[in-house]
Amino acid sequence: MCLTVKTLFMLILAVSQGFAEVRNDSLNMHLQRGGNDLRNENYEAAVTSFESALGIDSLNLNALRNLGFILALRGDHKDAIRLWERADRHGIANADVYNNLGVSYGTLGQTEKALNNYSFAMELEQDNVEYMKNFATTALNAGLFEPAHLAMEEAVKLAPDNPEINYLLGNCHAGVGESVKAQRNYLKAIDLGYDNPELRFNYGMMLEAAGDMLGAEEQLGFASNRAPENLDYRQRLGVFYMKTGVYTQSAKNFHENLERDSTYINSRIGLAIAFANLGQMDSAYAQLAWVKKSEPARAGEMMNLIKKAEDNRKRSDSSRSGN
Repeated sequence: MCLTVKTLFMLILAVSQGFAEVRNDSLNMHLQRGGNDLRNENYEAAVTSFESALGIDSLNLNALRNLGFILALRGDHKDAIRLWERADRHGIANADVYNNLGVSYGTLGQTEKALNNYSFAMELEQDNVEYMKNFATTALNAGLFEPAHLAMEEAVKLAPDNPEINYLLGNCHAGVGESVKAQRNYLKAIDLGYDNPELRFNYGMMLEAAGDMLGAEEQLGFASNRAPENLDYRQRLGVFYMKTGVYTQSAKNFHENLERDSTYINSRIGLAIAFANLGQMDSAYAQLAWVKKSEPARAGEMMNLIKKAEDNRKRSDSSRSGN
């Protein structure tokens, strides 16, 4: 029997359509199975399903995005980036992919690439405050206060009662030198239920800069008490007491740090200066001897600070005796 050209063409078309339907059914099955496993945190099975989906369609955005997410979750950010950038190269990346690229690049310390990808995400979804928060957090950590400030000003318009946005905006205001606005946002974040030692520490620093020493002491004390393992918070509280002339309390803070970590050199130096201000020179020089032995490069600086504190104390004593 002889097939006509038209009949042969129709037969080939039917076979092609049937193959495409089978292919699509198989692809959808892998994507659905992978999505279910991902939601159930069955990551190994999800990886297998998404890899199978990519074997059928190497540019399937669903599979690229989700497989990359699992890889990033495991800490394999470089391979996750390769998947997401495949989507970008072929023009199929969406805002979520660009946001994920920003997160992974940020984790790898590649700040410029992270910010660029967050910017792409924000361009595609201009009302997504999560993308704005990610951008601002990365920019703040890099000391890029102005772009972070611009992003958070937009975010707070969209979500004025979001406590974390108010906190981040406070950090932005602090970074660009707007102390009063920073205090206002920190206080609003606290009122909205966002409260942690870092916020209290930053708030205290702003109050100190504004001359509100009682408020600063309260907030810096909150930070130190709520994060007793944080040596930097207690160190800064000790410096605050040093600046305000409460040398006994200052020495107490530095000593508490050294009980937790005897090698914390800044507290050694601070403790010596506090002792010098208290007139306990033997104790001050005992700290200096420790530093000379353990970190001699800091000894000269420390000696000068001890001497300066001793001279200031003597002048103060002389002034009081003269009166």
